[in-house]
Formats: sequence, C-alpha cells, structure tokens
Amino acid sequence: MRFLLARLNSPVAKRWAALLGFGVLLLFVLNPELLSGILLVDMIGIDVFVLLLVIQFRQHWAAFDTWVLHPLCSRIRSLFTGH
Repeated sequence: MRFLLARLNSPVAKRWAALLGFGVLLLFVLNPELLSGILLVDMIGIDVFVLLLVIQFRQHWAAFDTWVLHPLCSRIRSLFTGH
C-alpha cells in the first residue's frame, strides 16, 4: 500500500490528476448538459441507466435491420438467385 501511495503522491501523478481534472472541468463548462446526465445516472443508478441504453440500442438496431439491412440483403440475394 505504501508503494501505491508513494506513486500517487509523485509529481507526475499529481500533474496527470490536475490535467484530468482540468479536462473534466472544461468538458462540463463546454457542455453543461452532461451534468444533468450525470445527475440522472446518480439518481436512477448505473445499472438501470445501462439497461435503458441497451433497450434503446436494441430498438434502434431493430429499426435499422428492418428498414436498411433487410431490403439491402433482399436485393443482393435477388441478384444472385435471378428472381
């Protein structure tokens, strides 16, 4: 544990932590909508948030499959079968 603590207190680690903190602060200043997203995740929990994202991804994929992939594959299949 002392080894890890010594590494975290090194000047390089402090410099990286300051750079990371500045980047996060800059991100929130440039895009304040992220703060509401983080507060939403904090309120409902990360597991529910991931579940909602997966459900939405599956719905988008089903629509993409229905309206783009299936007609495209049907046309390609008809080229090779001659129908």
